[in-house]
Amino acid sequence: MKRGSDEAPWRCHVDVEAIRRVVERANDTGAELIRFLYVDHGGVVRGKATSRPTLERRMVSGIGLTVAMQAMNMLDELQPVDGMGPVGEVRIVPDPDSYVDLPFSPGAAAMMSDLIGLDGQPWAACPRAFLRSAIAEAAQNGLALQAAFEPEFLLARRETGPDGDRLVPVDESLCFSTTGFALAHDFAIDFVRAIEAQDMAVELYHPELGHGQQEMSISHAPALAAADRQVWYRETARGVAWRHGLWASLAPKPLPDQAGNGAHCHFSAWTDAANDTPGATSLADAKNAGSSNAFYDPGDRYGLSQLAYHFIGGILLHLPALVALTCGSVNSYRRLQPQHWSSAFVCYGNDNREAAIRIPSRMWGDDEGSTNLELKASDSTGNPYLALGGLIHAGLDGIRRKLDPGEPVNVDPATLSEAELRKRRVARLPTSLGEALDELERDEVLMEALGPLRRTAYLAVKRSEVASFSAHDAAYECLQHALRF
Repeated sequence: MKRGSDEAPWRCHVDVEAIRRVVERANDTGAELIRFLYVDHGGVVRGKATSRPTLERRMVSGIGLTVAMQAMNMLDELQPVDGMGPVGEVRIVPDPDSYVDLPFSPGAAAMMSDLIGLDGQPWAACPRAFLRSAIAEAAQNGLALQAAFEPEFLLARRETGPDGDRLVPVDESLCFSTTGFALAHDFAIDFVRAIEAQDMAVELYHPELGHGQQEMSISHAPALAAADRQVWYRETARGVAWRHGLWASLAPKPLPDQAGNGAHCHFSAWTDAANDTPGATSLADAKNAGSSNAFYDPGDRYGLSQLAYHFIGGILLHLPALVALTCGSVNSYRRLQPQHWSSAFVCYGNDNREAAIRIPSRMWGDDEGSTNLELKASDSTGNPYLALGGLIHAGLDGIRRKLDPGEPVNVDPATLSEAELRKRRVARLPTSLGEALDELERDEVLMEALGPLRRTAYLAVKRSEVASFSAHDAAYECLQHALRF
C-alpha cells in the first residue's frame, strides 16, 4: 500500500515504513496476538487483538468497533447517547510508535490506538484525539508539555469468603520500611524489569503508607507518550501481579480503611523546539534539541516563571471542573479528604502535600530540568488522555488571560479558619463525582474543548456510575473499583 493511495480515506495517513517496522518486530519477538487498545469514558482499558499474519493489513484498515462502546460505563452498563447506539462503527487504528511487547503476557504485544471514523478522520469521541488537540493548541502558544503520572497501588491477594470476595494486602508494613521492601521484593523486581522492557525508565520505588501499598514512579515524556505510559503502567502492574498469584489495584480507595492511591501528575512546559525533533521522548531530548523550560525562572523565590504562575492560575480556576476528568470515579472522592495528603482544597503551595498543586523543590544540579508542577488531585480512574488534555486546556486558559493564582498556601489548608480560607480564595474541592460533574457542565472552557459528542457521552457515562453506586454500600463500591482499576 503506497502512501497517498485513495483506496480508503484513512489510508492516505498510513506510515508504511512504521508499519513495516512493527511487523518486523512482531516477527522477531514471536508475538502471536497484538492488542489494539484504547481507554473508554469509564476509564477502563479496552481493545481487540489481531494475529501476527493479519497485523500489517489490520494496521492499515483498523479493527471495527461499535460506536456504543464509548457510552459504556465501568460496570458494562450501556447508556443512551445519541450517536452511540446499535447503528454505526468506527475503527480502532493503532499508533505504530506506541508498540510494546508485553513481558507479563509472553507471546502478546500491544499498541495504543486512535478511534477513527469511517470518513478517515479522528472520531469526535476519541480520547487520544482530545489530547492531541490540546497538544496542538499548546504548540500554537510555542509550548510542548512534558508529563509523568506517579501512580500508587495496592498489592493484595484476592480471597473468597462467606461474605464474598475481598482483597487482603500482602503485608502490614510501615511507610518506606525495609519490611515492605522485603515482602514485595519478588514482585517489585519483576515489575521493574517489565517496565524497563517497554522502554520506560524507573525513577523511584518504595512501599507506601497503606498496607500492601506500592509506589514506583517512571520518567517524564511528551504529553501523548506520558498518557500512553500511564496505560502501560496500569496494564503492567496488574499483569505482573497476576503472574505472581496476586492482585494489583490502582483504584483510589480499594480498601476503605487504608490510605488511598493517587496518580499525581507532574508536568512542565518547554519551548517547542523538541516538537520538531524526531524521536524526542524525554526531558533530555528536549534540552538537547535546544528547548528550554518555560516554567523556570532562576530569579523567582520558587524558581518559577510568570508563565508558570499563569498556568497555575488557569488550573486553579478550572480545578473544580477538571477533577471530573482527573479523578473520574465515584471512588475517587473517598480519597480526596482533608489531612489525608491527597489534596482537598483548591490551592497551591511550595512542597505542600495538602495543596492541590505542589511546587516541588528542585533537584540539586539540575534546576531547570527538574522545575515542574504536581497536580495531586489525580488518580488512575481518570482517562489519562482526557485528564492530561483537560489540564493543558485549563493551563493555557490561564496563560491567555494572565491569571494570577494569588499567594501560595504553605500551611495545611484544613487548619485555616473559614475567614482565612475566604481571604486566600481557597475553596473545598467537590466532595463527590456528582458535584464535580456539575462543575464540569458549568465550565465553558472545558466543555467547549471536549466538544458536543464527547462531553455528552462522558457526562452520561459518569452520571450513570453515580446512580449505580448510590444503590450499594461502600464495600461494594470499593471492591468493584478495586477489580477494574
